[in-house]
Amino acid sequence: MTFRSRLDTAAWTVAGILAITSVIGWFLLRRPDRLAEDAQAWTLCEQGYRRARVVADTQAVDAQRPVLSRTHASVALTCGTMRLARRRP
Repeated sequence: MTFRSRLDTAAWTVAGILAITSVIGWFLLRRPDRLAEDAQAWTLCEQGYRRARVVADTQAVDAQRPVLSRTHASVALTCGTMRLARRRP
């Protein structure tokens, strides 16, 4: 083996290790899907709307902000906002 081929082999080995490390890191650090969290939050809102009997109950549910995780807390929508967004075509 020549020096050049050893250098090429080492470069490909390092590139492969970096690629594998990047993929593993991405799987470990990726955020949960925001749409899935919003869908779960909407389910909690729907349950509140089903229990509401008078307008005051509905307004109370509108003001709720269901938070499912620490990462979702900063972007969580209120039930009223989600209800209005779902009503629009």
